[in-house]
Amino acid sequence: MQPVPVVSLVLALMAVSTLFLTISSPANGSVGGIELPTTDVRAINSLSPAVTVSGGTSVLYLPFSILGNGQFVCTEIELYPEGNSRDVFITSRGLGVVQFTENPSLQDRNCNSKISGGTSGRLSLGDLTTKKQILLQIGPLDSSKLQSALTGTVSVEARSRKPVEISIRVEYPLGTSFWTALTWFFGVVIPAALTALLTYRVNGYLQRAAESRSKAANDAAALQAFQSENQAVLDQIFGVPYQVRFWEEGNDDAKFAQGLEKVFQNYQILAKLPPKEALRLRQRFDDGNRQAIIEELVRLLPQWSKKIQDPEKSEW
Repeated sequence: MQPVPVVSLVLALMAVSTLFLTISSPANGSVGGIELPTTDVRAINSLSPAVTVSGGTSVLYLPFSILGNGQFVCTEIELYPEGNSRDVFITSRGLGVVQFTENPSLQDRNCNSKISGGTSGRLSLGDLTTKKQILLQIGPLDSSKLQSALTGTVSVEARSRKPVEISIRVEYPLGTSFWTALTWFFGVVIPAALTALLTYRVNGYLQRAAESRSKAANDAAALQAFQSENQAVLDQIFGVPYQVRFWEEGNDDAKFAQGLEKVFQNYQILAKLPPKEALRLRQRFDDGNRQAIIEELVRLLPQWSKKIQDPEKSEW
């Protein structure tokens, strides 16, 4: 008996395998009568969709919240079967936590909080023969942590049918721009304004202080110049004229003030004094207080303080 060549044996086995697969695998994508999911893209695209989808909103906006967390968005869709839609189910991708609710109530549609009784992640509808209303609830979401819009899809699939995908985009809340502006206002504008105001006040105070020191220096220089220029006249005034008023009219403050003011006018001292100092001395004369006049003269003319406070008493 001649041995069978190895190559011939391999070719025979391959032919038998091909014949078996041709007989047992019908064209509808099943093996041995058991349907299998189709993985070829072109094959999937050639299938008819399981359902027709109506309703729904492609762009959803998170409601405005001061805290920005624990928010939900909802949209409702209607599914209409296309022919024999078997083992229909809904799932989502890229939208985070999604809850599906069949035939939602009015309270469910308010979407204020998590809906009780819904199904998260995937909802199986079985064989679809009549219209179905499905509420999709996305959340809870935290708008303060969203760096960009949330984009994903909801997919309705069925056995041996083309999936139907719905694109959904969740945007920042409409109030986020307001909240951002408000935060920016209190976090940037107010501190900047307070800093500017404080800087203005401090600079103003420093400027006024500098001006005051400069004016005081100028006044002191003017008074010193007055004393130097009128030293001889002042020596004369605080001689006999002042002594007479001090000793003879000393018991009468009004007389002392009037007499001394007349002396200063006769010697034109009030006209020669710096204006501010002349005004202060005139006010003391008008007040008619002997002690206040003496103190003011000592302040203005410290060089003659002894003659002002304790003048000589001699015979005139």
